[in-house]
Parts: sequence; C-alpha cells; structure tokens
Amino acid sequence: MQERVDATRISCAERRLGSIQPATRAEMLRDVFLTTGARIEGGVWANRLTIETPGVEVRDAVYARGGITIRAQTPQGLTSHGLDIESTVVTPDSIVVADEAGRVRIRSNVYAGTANLRNCIIYGNVYATRASLRDCVVVGGVFVREALDAENCVLGTFACDSAHLGVNTHLIVPNGIASTSLTIAADVSCLMFGALGSNGNTAASELKLTQGDVYRVDQRGDRTDIGGTLLLTASYRLLDLRPLLDTLVENQRLCTRLALDVHLPPAEKAASQALVEVEEQFFSVLTQRSGTPSRRAAQSIAELRDEARESELARAFRSFEVAERSGDQDAPARASGETNPEESLPDEIARLFVPVSASP
Repeated sequence: MQERVDATRISCAERRLGSIQPATRAEMLRDVFLTTGARIEGGVWANRLTIETPGVEVRDAVYARGGITIRAQTPQGLTSHGLDIESTVVTPDSIVVADEAGRVRIRSNVYAGTANLRNCIIYGNVYATRASLRDCVVVGGVFVREALDAENCVLGTFACDSAHLGVNTHLIVPNGIASTSLTIAADVSCLMFGALGSNGNTAASELKLTQGDVYRVDQRGDRTDIGGTLLLTASYRLLDLRPLLDTLVENQRLCTRLALDVHLPPAEKAASQALVEVEEQFFSVLTQRSGTPSRRAAQSIAELRDEARESELARAFRSFEVAERSGDQDAPARASGETNPEESLPDEIARLFVPVSASP
C-alpha cells in the first residue's frame, strides 16, 4: 500500500479512484503529498500541497489554501514528463515550480497569490498578484495585479501593474498592458504568419516589438503624455493592419482549439502524441536562445494564409463554427474528411506558428 493517511497529512504514490477531499473541519487543515506514481482520478483539496515529480497526474481541479510546491524527487530534464493537471489550479498563497521538476502541464487556468513558474505549459490563463515566469508557455494570457517578470517565455498576452520582459520573450497576440511601468530587455517577437513588412514586402523580417512600441494611452485608446496606461503594440506604426488581423484570427482559433481539447468528447480530441508534438513546437521557440535553429524558414503572409485556408485544421475550425450554429454534432467529422489528427495537426501547427529567431 503506497498511500498513507493520518489526521495531519495524506501521502500518495499510486492510483487513487476519486478525489482527495476533506470530510471534516479538521481535515481541511491536512497537508497532501503526491509523489512519483500518484495518479488521482479526481481533484485535490489540501492545506499545503507538495508534489514530487516525475510521473504525477491529477484529473480534476486542485485547491491548496496554504500554497503549492512542485519539486523533483529526482532531478528531471527539461523535456521529461513531470506533472499533468487536467483542470484548474487555485491557491490563495503561492505556487512554486522548481527548475528540475521536469515539464509541468496544466490544461486550464492558474489562480495564485504568487506564481513562480518554471518549464510549464499552461493551456489557460494565469491570474496572480505577482508572477515570475521562466521557460514557460502560456497559451492564454497572464493577468497580474502587481509585478510580472517573464524571460524565455511564450505568452498569449499580458496585463499587469508593472512588467519586465526579459530576453527571448514571445507574444501570440502582439499587445500587452501595464499600468505604471513596462520595460523590454530585448526585442519581443510575435508568433504569427510569416513576415510583416512595409510597402507590400512580405519577405521582410518578422514583426518585433521594442521599447519604442510602448505608448501611453487614455481610457479611449488615444495617445497621451499625461497619466493613462502603458500599451505595448505595433498598431501605431503599421500602415496596413489587415494582414495582422488575419493572422490574429488564425492564432485565436488555434489557441482556442488547443485550450479546449481536454474538455472535448473523446471522439473529437486530438491524439495525445499530436499534442506532445504541438508542445514541442512551442518549446522549440524557447530553446532558440541557446542557438537551436528554427525548424522552418519564415514564409510570406499570403502563402501561409493560403495553406491554412486549405488545411485540414482550418477546415476543422470552420466545421466547429458550423456545428455550433446548427447544433450538428457530426459536422466536424464530415468537414474534416475524417482525417487522423495525429498525422495532420503537427504539420498545421508548424505552418501556423513559424518559430522566430531570438534577437542577438
């Protein structure tokens, strides 16, 4: 028996059917320890939660009143599977992920007082009072009440009081908001279709955001020199926003599909191996800081947009929209031609998200 339970703690290192939940007021103060081999087929309620990787899985939501610590029982590599949580993570205190904990996958939102995340992929949003992110991918946004510090990360977008974006930071939506300060250590690259150039030159370099793209705006979005909010955006210097808007629509569809995958019926889920390859596409962007070359050269916006329109993935996106309007549950399968998502999804991700080179 690899589960130990007493009045003050639960320690689990095996599969458990159902959730870990308190049955009495006293048990609400009980600490929970999950170690290698733990597979919780439900949620977890704890006072303090400690997870020792690798090979830990939780199928439902996690709540820890006194904080969450994720560390390695034995040091793990960056690509090894450390932890998989399939629902929301909530703690009023702090969530701390150690550097050697392996890859941590959270398939929904994270709510925390303080979030210190390392080598995580989060398919939802991060909401915190303070946040420090390293080597992370956040498919959604990072929304922080006070300070945000991000380095070698892919973020959907961000909104905070103050932000520091370190080297090799990438945005999926090329916008971010800060109330008091916004500093950029190196150019911020945007993950999107091909190159955005001036005068119709689609072979120009990728869209980059610099400190010069930080503007102070009022509540109506007009630029101002007094008060207002700091806005990181390229919209003020791009003459034609239509290519950018087309790109953002495709990025939004892709991110929505990824974020909702775990919540779809089994027949509509992407193959697990396909999702692993999708994650590798994201993390390959981060590893470029150490000189790893891009998997694909940049292509023009028009070429990539044409590919996406005819791709199986794009047809699947359209079919989901049709199904939502008509209530037809079989529309996605018919529109996609019954393709194998394990074969089609990674190639389409590679086309949609062209890894960009980090600034020197």
